[in-house]
Amino acid sequence: MLTRAEFLPFLVIAAAAQLAALTRRGERGAAARAGAAGAAGFLAVTLPVAVLNTRVTGHFGFLPYAGGINLYVGNHPDRTLVATAVGDDWKRIRRLPLAAGLTAPYDAQRYFYHQTRTYIAGDPLGFLARLGDKALQFVSSREIPRDVDVYELRRWSWIQRLLTWKVGGFGFPFGVLLPLAAVGLVAQRRCRPTPLWLFLTGYPLAVVLVFVAGRFRVPVVPVLAIAAAAGAIVLWQAWRERRWRRLAGAVAGGVLVAVLATVPGPFPLERDELRTATRLNLALGRTYAARGQVGLAQACFERDLAEHPDSARAHAELGLLLARQGRLDDALAHYAAALRLDPESAPTQFNCALALAEAGRLPEALPHFAAAVRLEPYVARYHAWYGRALAAVGRPAEARAAFERALALEPAEPEARRGLARLAGSSGDGR
Repeated sequence: MLTRAEFLPFLVIAAAAQLAALTRRGERGAAARAGAAGAAGFLAVTLPVAVLNTRVTGHFGFLPYAGGINLYVGNHPDRTLVATAVGDDWKRIRRLPLAAGLTAPYDAQRYFYHQTRTYIAGDPLGFLARLGDKALQFVSSREIPRDVDVYELRRWSWIQRLLTWKVGGFGFPFGVLLPLAAVGLVAQRRCRPTPLWLFLTGYPLAVVLVFVAGRFRVPVVPVLAIAAAAGAIVLWQAWRERRWRRLAGAVAGGVLVAVLATVPGPFPLERDELRTATRLNLALGRTYAARGQVGLAQACFERDLAEHPDSARAHAELGLLLARQGRLDDALAHYAAALRLDPESAPTQFNCALALAEAGRLPEALPHFAAAVRLEPYVARYHAWYGRALAAVGRPAEARAAFERALALEPAEPEARRGLARLAGSSGDGR
């Protein structure tokens, strides 16, 4: 729950149901003791997180502040937004509250909550339609990707090729697990404990309220596996006892669920633009670079560019690698290509500025430093190096403002401290 707030509704509802059951049986004392014990256990886990959160953000709470942006993306009138909101696009959405003058993380969260409420109030029927679409995604037999497509990973693992695959709209294993679980839940509905039912309704509803991806659905799989085992037993017993009507009804119900899980789609997240191979190439290249294996790192980035010449991230990563080798002209060529493809990437703007400064082309570097500061104004390092460049071209007042802004964001920022010391020494005012 500390990382996925969708578990909270189930916890509250299940605890309330358990306490209500004790109360109905007249066991009020037991209900009070159970409630106190549950509250104590809950606080033992969440209170330290809330206290630490207060020290860091000024907000007393244990839930992740990313809930607001997730709710916003998942319920935006543009249903494709959730599909494009990864990587740098996600960072751009995160910057929306800055335009409204909101800087604290939980102020930004409230901004996204407000925007979501506005969208819902403006089009309630559209909101309900989006909920229905997400409910179909949750029960889809296919694994809905987020930033990585699990099916793309199959080419590197024969075990995964065996255990996770899809044919048309049908996905294995969820396309088998869900129908069997449905048979088991219906046929033995009186034998299932209340918390199981609550989890299989409360958790999916919370996920559907935000947005659906395969990895968010994983927590229901162990519970569904219990119900699916019961479904398999029901089918076997009906076959063995020759109860053909019961068998036919169970099979028909399972087939109906399988069709419901297979036919709808493809959904916005089931797209080709994910480029899982690109992400893996870049991650592998960065790993090689961190280990000092420059040749292997460069091969990874160049391999991705051979497959996807329009990969701004690959150009940017290759530019950074070349700049660290002192090959500034080659690095700047890749930075230029990356910025043509994605001019809104603050890290690329900043790294390009650093390379230009190192090449002695400070006047050309200044606009890139300024762009990085504009795009991500709360990164102290960007302000510090912008101040250094401003001081170098003889603009001390602007440099001082940049250094002071960097120190306001991060009081220990070393480049800003050195920059202010140099300005004080050169002016002789002792500041």
